[in-house]
Amino acid sequence: MSYKSLLTATGEVAHRWRPTTKQLITGACLVFCLTYLILSVNQDRDRWDAARRRLGKDDRHDRTSFWSSFVDRPRGTPPPAHLNDTRLRLLSQKEAYSAGLQGSGGDNTTVAVDFFVMSKCPDAIFCENYLHRVLETLRPIARTRFHYIARFESPDDPASPVRCMHGPDECKGNVQQLCVADRYGADKAYDFIYCQNHAVRRIGTERLAASCAKSLGMGYMPELTDCVKHDGDDLLRRSIHFSQESEVSQSCTVYVDQKLRCIYESGSWQTCPGGHAEDDFVRTICDAYRGDPEQYPAACKKP
Repeated sequence: MSYKSLLTATGEVAHRWRPTTKQLITGACLVFCLTYLILSVNQDRDRWDAARRRLGKDDRHDRTSFWSSFVDRPRGTPPPAHLNDTRLRLLSQKEAYSAGLQGSGGDNTTVAVDFFVMSKCPDAIFCENYLHRVLETLRPIARTRFHYIARFESPDDPASPVRCMHGPDECKGNVQQLCVADRYGADKAYDFIYCQNHAVRRIGTERLAASCAKSLGMGYMPELTDCVKHDGDDLLRRSIHFSQESEVSQSCTVYVDQKLRCIYESGSWQTCPGGHAEDDFVRTICDAYRGDPEQYPAACKKP
């Protein structure tokens, strides 16, 4: 076929094929969606790089900052060895802070389940949602406590501004969750967190906080708004300080009965003595319970 014949045939095909209005609209929609997706990915990458530069990669004054635990450490690398066999250091001066996060019971027989998290961290959200099912069945014997991982802009000055890994909204989400625990107890806080986790992008917004509070029968105004405004910053700073004093920098880290139980990081369970299946967590908590065996929830009773 000659070049002239090829051009003629191509022109005839183009002349005969006339797209319908529906095809044109469909094509335009596809182009728009692809363009939006590409721009979103680039924007998220820019935000990640900016956060990386701001919170750790360029921080020459704090080379051991918590950020390096998430960015610089290769995936699958075991956590610091000192976490493996040590007990959570719940010092006596921290008991006043912890008392507000006791959850149900609050006595010495209930089993403490401590979460070290960030409110918008994907690993923390998976970990919290996964264990929510477990702890719902064990609430009579377990008390949950949430501690937040962030950093102070100046490591040597706890009064300096707080920086959260996933941005300002994460700091706001941390404060909202701490205020629910402070005003309503950790059981309600866990349910509140579970509600927020179903709208990850909106964590930290007042609208989501108000919606979750209402769905759980809590008053967002003025109870929680008052806490956020007047007490939230202090609660967050004490929580961050507690996490730092406990030498925990990975979200999500879980302690049961003041012993390291599991870490969920980079999309997988790591350092989980005793396993990470739901039944494994149930067994750990039930075995740690020191109260009346007759009060065991059904999940603890062996067939």
